[in-house]
Amino acid sequence: MARLTQEHRERFILWLCTPPGERDPRTQDELAQEFGYRPGASVLSQVKNDADFLRDWNTRYLQTISSPDKKMRIMHRLEQTALDEDDPKHVQAAKTYLDIVESMKPSGPRGGSEVAAPASSLSDSDLEMLLSQGAADELEARREGLTDG
Repeated sequence: MARLTQEHRERFILWLCTPPGERDPRTQDELAQEFGYRPGASVLSQVKNDADFLRDWNTRYLQTISSPDKKMRIMHRLEQTALDEDDPKHVQAAKTYLDIVESMKPSGPRGGSEVAAPASSLSDSDLEMLLSQGAADELEARREGLTDG
């Protein structure tokens, strides 16, 4: 697996935690070129699969998006809007809420989902971790679509 310098590693994590429209450079491939890799090299994609890198990325991500309490308030607000049929954005809120909830399901080795216990049995911190990881996975998938396709 390719190794990044500590400086490039930190720069890559910061870049990943920047909203896509605000990134400089705009694509992951351009960032790899900035680091001295040839166009089309999959170095940064490989690095994103490293467990230590993922842990550090997740830590920075959590610091960037704010507290778990704030995320839970947002989810609650989405749920309220989704259930309010008089709100013109209730369908959009319901879709967003369900997308987030769906993204939190644990995946088995074949992409299937199995839930070992109901969500009501999870601690607040476990539920918050599932929420943040689900959101991180969704963002990564979306970013992959932007940079690879």
